[in-house]
Amino acid sequence: MLLYSDLTYAINGAAFHVYNKLGHGFLEAVYQEALEIEFQRRNIPYEREKELKIIFTITFMPQATSWVYSTTSDVPMNLKKSVLSFKSV
Repeated sequence: MLLYSDLTYAINGAAFHVYNKLGHGFLEAVYQEALEIEFQRRNIPYEREKELKIIFTITFMPQATSWVYSTTSDVPMNLKKSVLSFKSV
């Protein structure tokens, strides 16, 4: 179950609307401006370019021949620590 399903649905709808109107091939700034306009039009609350505190570490483990990436973000809704492991090719 999604915590904010109505808001998530509204945000996805706004993003798809912008993409369907503009298509592909523009710089990120164009989509950012258009999405801000669409958020305002749909009364979706937002903060432009919100600063997030992110800690990112990379550790190489030669014995296991794999890279371990771990990220921790201090963001709203208390997102938990995520760890991804990739084997080298």
